[in-house]
Amino acid sequence: MTKKRHRWFSFSLATLLAIVTLFGVWLAREANRVATQRKVVSLVERLCAERRLTSYDPIVFSGLAYDYQQRTNGNTTIYDPTAKPTVPKWLREFVGDDYFCRVTTIDLSDTNVTDSDLVDLQRLSSLETLRLYRTGISEERVEQLRKALPKCHIDWSSANMDSLHGLFGANLDSLPTGAGIE
Repeated sequence: MTKKRHRWFSFSLATLLAIVTLFGVWLAREANRVATQRKVVSLVERLCAERRLTSYDPIVFSGLAYDYQQRTNGNTTIYDPTAKPTVPKWLREFVGDDYFCRVTTIDLSDTNVTDSDLVDLQRLSSLETLRLYRTGISEERVEQLRKALPKCHIDWSSANMDSLHGLFGANLDSLPTGAGIE
């Protein structure tokens, strides 16, 4: 009498091919996400280096915050610029940081960012906060970003509108109609 052997890991060639294909599709999507994030990070770093105003706020100064730099304490999100990713350093150096961390906050306030600079931002699904105060970004581009990134909180004001706010020291939306400011 022959003893029947159990094959625990018995896969057909078609199953193996399907698993490898699914892994390849996932890896291609992840590589695309990383390439987009790297492009956006280099743009933000360039624009923040050219920033017109100086600020002491660490988020404003750097222009970027990653997911590992944010801690939630109740309803408050705390930004820690000294935080380190939890992935081992050797692995991050081998593969790259962008495979293990995602940009969650971008601040391009007081920069010379243009509408065309923001095209790749629409593909950053991990983005939670985008600050565009005193920029030349059009209202149409902001609306496109809001539709493409529904989970992202976008703070925006045009350079012209902010100068009027500062000049009059009031919320222009609260002024009665016919006040002479359009």
